Amino acid sequence: MAPLWLPWVRAKVFIGLTTVFLYPFLAGYLFAGGGKGIFMQVMVTAAIVCLAGNTTHSIVGVFTGRGLPECLIRLLGKTAASEKYQRNILLGILGLSFAVVYIWQMGWNVEAVPWTRWGGLFLTLVISGIGIASALPGGIILALGRRSRLPVIRVLSTSFIELFRSVPLITVLFMATTMFPLFMPEGIVLNKLIQVIIAVCLFNACYMAETVRAGLQAIPKGQAEGAHTIGLGYWGTMGLIIMPQALKHMIPNIVGSFIGLLKDTTLVSIIGLFDILGMLRSISRDTPWLGLHKEPLVFGAALFFLICFSMSKYSRRLEMELSTGHKK
Repeated sequence: MAPLWLPWVRAKVFIGLTTVFLYPFLAGYLFAGGGKGIFMQVMVTAAIVCLAGNTTHSIVGVFTGRGLPECLIRLLGKTAASEKYQRNILLGILGLSFAVVYIWQMGWNVEAVPWTRWGGLFLTLVISGIGIASALPGGIILALGRRSRLPVIRVLSTSFIELFRSVPLITVLFMATTMFPLFMPEGIVLNKLIQVIIAVCLFNACYMAETVRAGLQAIPKGQAEGAHTIGLGYWGTMGLIIMPQALKHMIPNIVGSFIGLLKDTTLVSIIGLFDILGMLRSISRDTPWLGLHKEPLVFGAALFFLICFSMSKYSRRLEMELSTGHKK
């Protein structure tokens, strides 16, 4: 995703689409391993080709100020090639690259890694990443439900939000991993990691709903009335006028919730999942490292500070770029 933050990189829409729709297949296979069907082979190959192309495109843009397609055309001696000619050249290169990578990656044999062996920083990033990705959409839905004019939707949304906000996260985790399986039929074994991820997503979506609702209340009613006068309906008004402004105003609060979510994932070590904090604590219990309690925790503190500080700085930069008011 780094090329998306570089101002001189072109084709950011294509890079963003490949990041969302292709890279998860490659990341999932590299981390979890296991067998690959034809569909998985095709998606992994496409992800590798796009990753190599996007990286090369970004590096070429740094040194030449041009995109990769334009540089390839110049290397072929065509300074003013037609658009159809450029497209045919690019399609040929992509097709050849896809065939080569497909044959190459067919020989991969990555051993499957069950979720019970996941741990450390990877587990922390998986739980927090999925929680962050689902908290904002879930919070928007719950916030709109709480402001709905339909009594049933409003009551259900309000009850759901207040239920999760009235208990600490550790209680929700224990309920999801200990109490919920008791209501399942005999013989059904649930995936503890999935239970934890769902609990974290629901818990943070409820807190995010209140953040989004605060942003919605900060928007003057005159803007909604003005949108209705030009013919926009509820969803058009909310999606095009109200919600973008509300989210822009609440960027610091939203990112603050994300940072809190990242730090709250350390609670999963209490219910038997070895995240980064659990791994650091286990070092001091290992025979060769008995008595070393401070060093691992200092390293963990530095790691969390680096991640949280990066999120905070990016939040500040995003807030300044989206600011349309008077700058000091």
